[in-house]
Amino acid sequence: IPSPYTLYKNIQRVEPGHYILYRHQKWLSIPYWKPASFPKKPASFQAAKQELFEVLEASIQPYENKPYGAFLSGGLDSSTVLGMMTKVFQRPIDAFTMGFDQDRYDESSYAVQAAKHFGARHHHFNLQADDLYLALPTIIQQLDQPFGNASLIGAYFCSKMAHDKGMKGLLAGDGGDELFGGNSRYLKQLKFNHYHQIPKMLRQGLLEYWLSFVSDTPPFSLIRKFKKFVNASKLPVPLRLEIHNLMNHFEIQKIINPDILNKVDLHQPSRLLSMSYKEAQGESWLNKLLCMDLKWVLADNDLIKVRSACQMNDLNVGFPLLDERLIKFALKLPDH
Repeated sequence: IPSPYTLYKNIQRVEPGHYILYRHQKWLSIPYWKPASFPKKPASFQAAKQELFEVLEASIQPYENKPYGAFLSGGLDSSTVLGMMTKVFQRPIDAFTMGFDQDRYDESSYAVQAAKHFGARHHHFNLQADDLYLALPTIIQQLDQPFGNASLIGAYFCSKMAHDKGMKGLLAGDGGDELFGGNSRYLKQLKFNHYHQIPKMLRQGLLEYWLSFVSDTPPFSLIRKFKKFVNASKLPVPLRLEIHNLMNHFEIQKIINPDILNKVDLHQPSRLLSMSYKEAQGESWLNKLLCMDLKWVLADNDLIKVRSACQMNDLNVGFPLLDERLIKFALKLPDH
């Protein structure tokens, strides 16, 4: 549920980076921090690389004397945090990973490699259906409103493991994707941009005209995929980001009760997304998407997920990749 909205009538929540000014029985929500307008710093790749390592190390140092472990998904961000913790703390780190029995969804093998590389004490929990069945009522009861990010469950079991092992807190890798363009959707937007650089006459008059006559069966053929890509390319940013939204792939009348549908503005999410993108600072589409995701993906979603999971298990959590120095460094990097 994007801030400032909540599930409750007449109750709003403070937006990230805002404060509330209350005077004469009226209140205003005022931003105290927004991403800067991305001043570009002309630096070589090697100089930026060196500065990144220095800032990363400084972001870990405040946790040096605390009994903290690390979330470890096996991805680049959490592995980076684990590696820098090992360097700064000068000792083996307790790392916590959740896996699945289904190979299609399980990425814990990467976490095993990272833990072995950094000499971590690796704690690995394989989630079973019964575990979820027993834990779900507790998870739901401790949330203050509905929350649809299923990875909350993984974060919950990781933090439960950490608590049982005597940890007082965990460090998480959240923020790296939104600061450094790490999500695959940014790469996909780059491909859309390349496609739009094809001359319009060639793109629409020849390529798309030809596609309209070509069969897209079988369902997973390259032609079908290309048709979906072309159709998505006609949507403006950021609405084309919603092409993977499950609600857009099914008839919503078959999912949601008609009585509820009559009370819901189905276009509000798209309007909010477009407004957020329009207000985002930065001249390039990439910077605007990153700015937008700092709120939509990070503050309104991922940070709520990790904080909630840790609070349920009486753990503190730190986000070294969101250290102010690291954010300032990321904001001055050129797009490329």
